[in-house]
Amino acid sequence: MQLSSRLSTSLSGETKTTWLALEELIHGHWLDVAVENYNRGFDTGAALSWLKTLLAERVCTREKLQAVASALMEISDELKKPAK
Repeated sequence: MQLSSRLSTSLSGETKTTWLALEELIHGHWLDVAVENYNRGFDTGAALSWLKTLLAERVCTREKLQAVASALMEISDELKKPAK
C-alpha cells in the first residue's frame, strides 16, 4: 500500500495513468480471487453441513457408506451435465 501511494504521488503524465490502470487491474484480480475463495468456502461449508445431516440420519456404518456412495453418484451425474 505504501509503495502504491508513493508511486501514485511521485509519477505524472502517461506513466501515472499507466500505473493507476495497472493498479486497478491488480485490485480487480485480487477481488475476483477473494470472491472465488469465499464462494468455495461457503459451498464447502454447506456441503459438509449437508453431509453431517445425511450421516446423522444413518445408524450403522454400512448405511452411512451407502448414503455417501449415493451422494457421490448424484454429484458425478451433475458434473456430466453441460454447463449452463
